[in-house]
Amino acid sequence: MKIISFVGRHNCGKTTLLTKIIPLLKKEGINVAVVKHSAKEIHELPSDKDSDRLFNSGSDVVYFVSPKLSVYYSKDKKEKSLNDVLNSIPNNIDLVIIEGYKKEDYPKIEVIRKDIDALPIKGLTNVIAKVTDCTIDSQLPVFSFNDEDLITRFIIKWLSK
Repeated sequence: MKIISFVGRHNCGKTTLLTKIIPLLKKEGINVAVVKHSAKEIHELPSDKDSDRLFNSGSDVVYFVSPKLSVYYSKDKKEKSLNDVLNSIPNNIDLVIIEGYKKEDYPKIEVIRKDIDALPIKGLTNVIAKVTDCTIDSQLPVFSFNDEDLITRFIIKWLSK
C-alpha cells in the first residue's frame, strides 16, 4: 500500500478537501484508508450514539459491530505510533491518506488557505504538490480547492509510479 499525507495548518480545509477526493478515488476502484491525527487530547466522543455513550461512560474499549460496519474505540495510556496504526490497516488497502503528521517523511500535499496563513509551513520535507487559494511561487504542481478532479488524477498518476 502507498501512503500520502495531506498537511496544513489547523482549519485550512484538509478534511473538506479529502471528503471530495476520496469518493473520486473510490470511483477509480482504489481502496482507501485514512489516518487522521489530532494534536488535541480527546477524552470523550462528541456524540449521543449508544456506542459513544458507552465509551464516554468509562469503558476502556468499545466494539461497535453491525452487518456492514465495525468501529473500535480504545483509551490508550499513550498515543499510538503512526507505524503501529499503519501496521493495523488491512492488506486490501491500496492507498493510505494521512491527515497531519507533518514531521513524517511520507510524500505530502500541503494545503494552504490565505485566511489562515498564506505562507507555506517551514521545514516540511517530501512535499509533492500544494493546494491553495492564493498565489504562491512553487516548482511543484499547485492546485486550487476546486480542482478535486485534477488532484485525484495527480494522486492516481503518483500511485502508478
